[in-house]
Amino acid sequence: MLLRALAAALEPRAAVTHVFGEMNAWHLLRAVGRRPVLFTVAIDGPALDQRLYDKVRIFVPETEALAAHLEASGISSDRIRLIYPGVDLDRFRPSADRDDAFTVLFASSPARTSDFERRGLTLLVDAARRCPDIRFLLLWREWTSAAEIDHALEAFGRSENVIVVRRDIDDMSQIYQKVHATVLLYAQGYGK
Repeated sequence: MLLRALAAALEPRAAVTHVFGEMNAWHLLRAVGRRPVLFTVAIDGPALDQRLYDKVRIFVPETEALAAHLEASGISSDRIRLIYPGVDLDRFRPSADRDDAFTVLFASSPARTSDFERRGLTLLVDAARRCPDIRFLLLWREWTSAAEIDHALEAFGRSENVIVVRRDIDDMSQIYQKVHATVLLYAQGYGK
């Protein structure tokens, strides 16, 4: 409710409204529409009532699958612009200052433990058990309780080589320089 109220209060002050998130972000779309709306669709979801989508001037899906799902949901192709998320490879590159342990980064922690399966965390914990010489670094934003995360990971059989860092990271380039690889294991149809 607070986010919706904030969006409604701030929107009249801008020339364009940018909504970012799941395809079914009704809570945001319901609050906006007085200015042209640009909707970056980063995660799939069920289609909404077309009246909410009518508020959106341009949809920007981050994958071909999301673009196809938007079209299948009745969004005209002339309102869809596929733009892949960009990464500045000069800024976000590995550094020679890494330690000896091969480290794999999972940097997209879910807000809810119910999303562990769809985000691939169960696969990652299983891989960690099978590959004890590889370190798995999980970054967790400050939006889920530490006890809830620990309990859920322990239920999957978390091993010693799974390191959870709980803090908001201001500069991801520093993290990328300390790891060897980054993985994204989303279930098909979920996420980016």
